Amino acid sequence: MKLLTAEEVEAATQRSIQKKLRIGDLLVQEGILSQIDIAKALALQYGLDYVDLDEVSIQPDAPKRITEKLARTLGLIPISSTDQISVIAVSDPVQALKLDSSKTQLIGKLELKVCSKSQIEQAISRNYRDDHVIDSIVNIS
Repeated sequence: MKLLTAEEVEAATQRSIQKKLRIGDLLVQEGILSQIDIAKALALQYGLDYVDLDEVSIQPDAPKRITEKLARTLGLIPISSTDQISVIAVSDPVQALKLDSSKTQLIGKLELKVCSKSQIEQAISRNYRDDHVIDSIVNIS
């Protein structure tokens, strides 16, 4: 993970305010840091584990515990779930606070793991794509 000096962070903060972007998004946009760098920094900041979704198998039934719309809106995806714990990959841990248990089928304690925004988006597309196909077939009929 690349480290920035205090001066670089201050300058980036000022640019992010001017451009009305989150500092992490600005640093990625400017090519200073990668999405993986940002994810690892967020994991460190929030005391969570970093997870590489390219190296983890998502349990087939886990994503079904929340809707695709909610997954896309909050930038997260369930990667495993048992009666005791649901493991959720998030690109922004703060967004997970918006999870409303009445709108999900998540069971037990939530364990958050941080990964890059692009990995979340790819995982959502892979794990919910069958729903798009079914929706398309139903809408055509």
